Amino acid sequence: MDNRQLLEERFPFLNKSILQTRIQWSINLRWIAITGFLLATLLARSVFQLDIPYEKVWGILAILAVINLSYLLIAKIHKSFSFRKELYFLAVHIVIDLLALSWLINMTGGIENPMYIFFIFHIVLSSILFQRPVPYYFATFAVVLFSGLVVGEYVRVFTHHCIFHADLHENIAFSILVVTVFTMTVYITTYIATSFMWIFRESKREIDGLNNELLRIDEEKARFFRFTSHELKSPLIAVQTSIDSVKKSYAKNLDARGLTILQRASDRCRQMLDIIKELLMLSGVRGQQGLPAKHMQKLNLVEILNKIILNNLPLARQKNINIMDEFSQPDVWFWGNPEEMEQVFGNLISNALRYNKPGGSVKVSVKTFGDMWLLAGVSDTGIGIPEKAKAHIFDEFYRAENAKKATAFGTGLGLSLVRQIVENYGGRIDIDSKEGEGTSFKITLPLNRGNDVEQEVESR
Repeated sequence: MDNRQLLEERFPFLNKSILQTRIQWSINLRWIAITGFLLATLLARSVFQLDIPYEKVWGILAILAVINLSYLLIAKIHKSFSFRKELYFLAVHIVIDLLALSWLINMTGGIENPMYIFFIFHIVLSSILFQRPVPYYFATFAVVLFSGLVVGEYVRVFTHHCIFHADLHENIAFSILVVTVFTMTVYITTYIATSFMWIFRESKREIDGLNNELLRIDEEKARFFRFTSHELKSPLIAVQTSIDSVKKSYAKNLDARGLTILQRASDRCRQMLDIIKELLMLSGVRGQQGLPAKHMQKLNLVEILNKIILNNLPLARQKNINIMDEFSQPDVWFWGNPEEMEQVFGNLISNALRYNKPGGSVKVSVKTFGDMWLLAGVSDTGIGIPEKAKAHIFDEFYRAENAKKATAFGTGLGLSLVRQIVENYGGRIDIDSKEGEGTSFKITLPLNRGNDVEQEVESR
């Protein structure tokens, strides 16, 4: 196991991106703390007139501001830090913050100032980010700093800046009590926080293990689909070819009943080949993680839609269905896989014709919204989808009852394949349908994702 895998195993809730976000968050939080402390000292000076060395406090705040600005510049410039270095960076954050906090507490009242409770924030943060025993190191460091501050003021190694004129720092019983309670609070907080994080990490490991097992099973299922489909495809083609050859060569010698039987057998073979084709494609697109770079190219979506419409014109004429197109512009360029785009819109348009009524209509539209999104729609005046079937219409092998009555042939895989492809492109598909009145599918796809894929392909 290499260092990267070891770190991922030890920090299952973190990755480099999350860690960079938390570093940026801690930088922003530190600006808020510096500003808040500055305003508090200004209020203490002008309203309460507390006797503390304001110039020294502001000097510490200025040093913290410079350090925080350095953090910000380093985080902005060096974006290629390793995961381990990001963790070191956060560890240094915490150490410097604890030192600065101790210094500020000393300057603003020492044990009289309840601001020492702020140590707990850093203990919780370290418990979230690091595994045992590292949070206990930070906890011990905080206890040593605060205890050293209290003892140092008591023996007058450090100057005590009294803010309430109570001289609590000279009360040995009070000092022991505060340090004891502080120590117990710090270690109990560390124990509770690290225990919860241990439970969360173990749960995450278990979930990841189960997820990996599901992915493995899903991949085995997809591999089985591909293997079985490929093995079935060749004999089916041979059977269909033989049947069609018999029909063509001996049609004159066969009666009508024999020809009907052969035609049904040929149709069933064609249906099985369609199922195999869609199973192969579905198993392929389900294995993709996001938008694939393979076989991607710049496509004119209007050109693809026109081609699909032209291929479906014979069926439209046969059923006396009018196909209308509404394209907002003659060219809509989109980065994608041509076979997948033809599969998506070919399924929708053929379904709109197949489940339409004689004399009905189909409308195909596409338009863009700036350079961000495109919206493509296919609507018809067909049989529609029953309300109870809408929730299952994208399920594999599912066909609504009215669809089964309208045509016996259908794989029930087309819409499942369409949705999977659309989601792989970071898009979405919406359906609006009423039984007996028609169906409308709307596909929204991001246009700008293609730029990333284009750069990836060009870099290879």
